[in-house]
Amino acid sequence: MDADSKDNKAILIAVLSLLLLMVGCHAGTPRSRGEAAPPPPPAAPICTLSAEPATVLKGQSATLTWNSQNASSLDLEPAVGTVQASGSQPVTPEDSTVYTLTAAGPGGSASCTARVAVTAPPPPAPLERGGAESPASEWFPWPPPQWSLKYLVPDALVTEGAANMDDARQRIQEALRRAQIDQWSIYPIKGGGFAVVGRLERIDEEGRPESPRFSINDDTLTKFTLSGYLKALLTANPGRFRVVALLVTSLSVNAPGPAPTPEAMTHLADTGPNTLPAEVAAQPITPQVKCEALIYEFYRPNPEADPQPVVPSALTAIQHLAGAGLWTEEELKR
Repeated sequence: MDADSKDNKAILIAVLSLLLLMVGCHAGTPRSRGEAAPPPPPAAPICTLSAEPATVLKGQSATLTWNSQNASSLDLEPAVGTVQASGSQPVTPEDSTVYTLTAAGPGGSASCTARVAVTAPPPPAPLERGGAESPASEWFPWPPPQWSLKYLVPDALVTEGAANMDDARQRIQEALRRAQIDQWSIYPIKGGGFAVVGRLERIDEEGRPESPRFSINDDTLTKFTLSGYLKALLTANPGRFRVVALLVTSLSVNAPGPAPTPEAMTHLADTGPNTLPAEVAAQPITPQVKCEALIYEFYRPNPEADPQPVVPSALTAIQHLAGAGLWTEEELKR
């Protein structure tokens, strides 16, 4: 081999060595083959919170509804505490309140708010006619006359969801129509609310209407009054009779008045209205307003005997109310 060939071979070996050295340096960089890219940072939490309705009367409830994402813990304040990632919760604030939902997670924290405004219900308007207070005869007597039985009607049947007294009145009158009680009177109650008094009916020993149901000649009474019907009972055939009064009020119906004799009931009007005064109809339904059923049962054993109130009744209030057809036993036992 001549000298030139040896030189060319040496140069080639040197170039190849340099290339191998460069490849080796490149393979030694920090990220080796097959190594994964670092994970992205965790997503930040997000949340929403709303109140429905946004404005309530004092004592009424609103419902808070919320949703969240990317949160491992949620806290709803005031007064609620730890909650799930989504849900709803009724609240009854005493005053206007801003509720805050705080969502926390690996990606940080976030908060959202909802306000519930609380307004005071208007005071019951005075019942006036021409600038003067209504005569006592236009009011339902208070305390109510001694009843045979008393029963708290479930809220769902009369007051639940009702905005005002007129809504409750419509539900009661629908129950009376369903029961085929075709006469009733409506009396305002001093202190708020009203009473609906149904027509006197003849009943059997199980509390079901007898036939004929309305056997007393009361057609001359265009509106119901207890005094009028008690007087009518003096000429009625022997038997059992019933009157149902439905009171919608926030007042406590605990202490009864005197037994409902004709003399004690003369303060009721001879003819009562069958609609509510506008100022009573507009009174709001608050959680304190309830519907109390008062059952008045009378018995006349023979034509010579005066009718006597039955206190207490041998039947239950549910037997009377369901027997009259106002509601079913299942509805009354809710």
